Amino acid sequence: MFRDVLGSAAVCLFDASTAELGMDGISQYDLAERTRQAYIFGKDTDDAYHEVFVRCIRIGNATTGAIGFEGLPDPEIISAASVLAAAALERAHTFRHASYETAAAHAEAFRAAILDALAHEFKTPLATILAVIGGIRESRLEPAQVEMAEMIEFEVSRLSRLTTRLIRTAQLDREDLRPRLKPMDIVPFVAGVVHRYMGQSQERRVEVTSSCPSVEVPADRQLLDLALTQLLDNAFKYSPPASDVTIRVQAEDGFVTTSVRNEGNPIAPDERDRIFDRFYRGARVRNLVSGTGLGLYVARKIAAAHGGSLDLINEGSPQGVVFCLKLPMSNHGSDYLSTRH
Repeated sequence: MFRDVLGSAAVCLFDASTAELGMDGISQYDLAERTRQAYIFGKDTDDAYHEVFVRCIRIGNATTGAIGFEGLPDPEIISAASVLAAAALERAHTFRHASYETAAAHAEAFRAAILDALAHEFKTPLATILAVIGGIRESRLEPAQVEMAEMIEFEVSRLSRLTTRLIRTAQLDREDLRPRLKPMDIVPFVAGVVHRYMGQSQERRVEVTSSCPSVEVPADRQLLDLALTQLLDNAFKYSPPASDVTIRVQAEDGFVTTSVRNEGNPIAPDERDRIFDRFYRGARVRNLVSGTGLGLYVARKIAAAHGGSLDLINEGSPQGVVFCLKLPMSNHGSDYLSTRH
């Protein structure tokens, strides 16, 4: 476009954001390299003898590229042409960014839809298997056969619970959460969730402690159950077998915190914020441990819907990861509770 309008023999545009060179026309005096060097050194260059003129493209205080002209009949228009190039480059950046964001949004929606569909497809055959196993157990079986039937029933039940959690997680990813908050004692609630989870997996040593015998919070039991289960799931998946998982409930300054600590490898500093992003999974574990990348995102979303927070706590120790779920107590959460209804 520039070459046709300006009557130049060759025009070269360097886009710093992609490190790409675009050439229109045929250069005899190494226009591409001159354009690249102008950007690298941040310096405009003029070679009147060979009619080669290069200008850095600047937007505000940032140099975003460079444009070079060769065989330009009227050098006086270089400044105006550089301004036009800057505008064109900025427009291209805006379009590229918008296209990327749109594509990313579509990809995330597609992933969530697939998770939802697959989870629902699992529910029917699992229910059928459970019904059949129940019928088989009513038959006259040998002790070894009874043991195998019980094992099948247990594992199918566990898979059914996981599938239910997957469906709920996929739904909550797309919903604007409005929890049904009711007063509840969080101490026995946490103990109950942990006890149920331990019935599914006994590969870790689990300790539950509390600094208070009872503390009331306004909460949606189902949502809070899902959030806490996700933290336990993470603690088990990302820590060595036979290691310790510690759950501690504390009340302080109008809030109750439930911390879940495991002895897994610390999360890298550059990933500590990103682990709460939708579909994000750490670089060291994504190929080692299965997961959807939605669990922590949804758990934090649940915490926020309760007027609380979910954070990764860096204790500075070489081993161990601690997630802290913080919720307002009933007497401090009444104002928030009233805004939800």
